[in-house]
Amino acid sequence: MNKGLQRSAGLVLIAAGIALAIWLVIGAPHLGMGLGKVVAHLVAWGAVFAGGGLTFWQSKGDASGETAGDRT
Repeated sequence: MNKGLQRSAGLVLIAAGIALAIWLVIGAPHLGMGLGKVVAHLVAWGAVFAGGGLTFWQSKGDASGETAGDRT
């Protein structure tokens, strides 16, 4: 996957997760206080963490602290 596309998808996923979390805190009247709201909060947290992983992911060869001689 192209790095620019991967980072853009990560940022969109982060924004969607934050928007879902804000909507759940402010409103979401049909979910009540049951299991559905808990699951929706977990989905929002998962979206934020997955988006962070997509945005800041580095392959083993892309580590910024390594030089060409350090790789084995």
